[in-house]
Amino acid sequence: MDFPRFLSFSAVVCESPDGFSYNAVEKYSLKNEMVPRSVDVMFIIEQKECNRPILVESLDELAREMDRELSEVNGLRNNRYGVVAFGGEESHESAHTHTARGQLFSDARSIVLALKNMAFSGTRPGDAFEAIDLAARYPFRPGVAKIGLLFLCGRCSERSQSVRSCRSSLSCVVFLLTTVYCSF
Repeated sequence: MDFPRFLSFSAVVCESPDGFSYNAVEKYSLKNEMVPRSVDVMFIIEQKECNRPILVESLDELAREMDRELSEVNGLRNNRYGVVAFGGEESHESAHTHTARGQLFSDARSIVLALKNMAFSGTRPGDAFEAIDLAARYPFRPGVAKIGLLFLCGRCSERSQSVRSCRSSLSCVVFLLTTVYCSF
């Protein structure tokens, strides 16, 4: 992310969940009960026709069921969901965000709004690494777990190195969901 030259990180003030203020160059650790019991989930979607039936018809159900499981089984509440897409036509070929109600993150019930105007029309292989990189730069909440769900079309051999590199370079877990079998 590029910042104007006049901006100093020491001038950026952050607030921790316990109300403690610190500047962006200071280290702050969340301990024990201060660690949020919550998850930020990213749906990273290749905008190709093969993903349309899965996502348009089932994303809201997937997000709601995932939220229920995270909450009831794992005690993780106030979870947030975001969408990054790539591999579409023209301006949608590069990695880009989709919002729900103008927000990068939303709750499980509202995430389907991020797909409302998504066109699943890409024909060339998209850059999964670029999309995962964009997702990794989202404004995640401090201390929460991060999960990425990567929805790919096409042959895995074309993508295996990118996905393998992404998994090892990011501070989140990335799950690959595809219409064909992949082995990494």
